[in-house]
Amino acid sequence: MIEIRHIEEKDQQQLAAMYERHGFRHIPLRLGDSGHTATTIFMVKEL
Repeated sequence: MIEIRHIEEKDQQQLAAMYERHGFRHIPLRLGDSGHTATTIFMVKEL
């Protein structure tokens, strides 16, 4: 189980880095109730 969590955390970090490269920035909390409750990374991009 620990190995699976490590892989998932690594995947989330890689995805967050990709979003950062495309102009997204981290925010401390979610902005609404999207139904996605498993994530701990919240990001937005101004359009």
